Amino acid sequence: MQKRVIETALSAGAVPLLVPCLSFGLPDEQLLEPAWCLTNIAAGKPEETKALLPALPLLIAHLGEKSSAPVAEQCSWAIGNVTGEGEDLRNVLLSQGALPPLARMIFPDKGSTVRTAAWALSNLIKGPQSKAAAQLVRVDGIVDAILRHLKNRMKKFPWKLLGSLCTFLPSQISLQLQIACNFSSRF
Repeated sequence: MQKRVIETALSAGAVPLLVPCLSFGLPDEQLLEPAWCLTNIAAGKPEETKALLPALPLLIAHLGEKSSAPVAEQCSWAIGNVTGEGEDLRNVLLSQGALPPLARMIFPDKGSTVRTAAWALSNLIKGPQSKAAAQLVRVDGIVDAILRHLKNRMKKFPWKLLGSLCTFLPSQISLQLQIACNFSSRF
């Protein structure tokens, strides 16, 4: 049923109508709805997800500090759906600068926002030779933030992100993360 809704929305030209609704200066309620719609469209088939290309710059822009946590979280969810559709779309998001603001969303202790951003990052950095994973580990403070969340036993932390990062981290830091994972999983 949802697939038909996505097809109908796209054939009616929903994306070009939704993109301006992500403009800065609107109340959160008016930003959350189009972001939510775009998130659902991004969960469609790969060719449907590609229809979101015009929306990506604004979705990325809302990951920053100028947006509220709920708006940033919804936009990170949309981006996570887009990144799950393959390397081409991941490369588009990387070229448009999605990685740094997503990584910064991991720093605060904001439960679901951290989990959603970590999940989106895990999709963004996946792949056997991920340059994005190497770029992520160079973000100042990211490893410390992940360790802090693990030590605080954050529930439902996206372990997939950890697994991807351990592949690209220097062995000493990778070992610290693995120890933290083992310690956290026992509680």
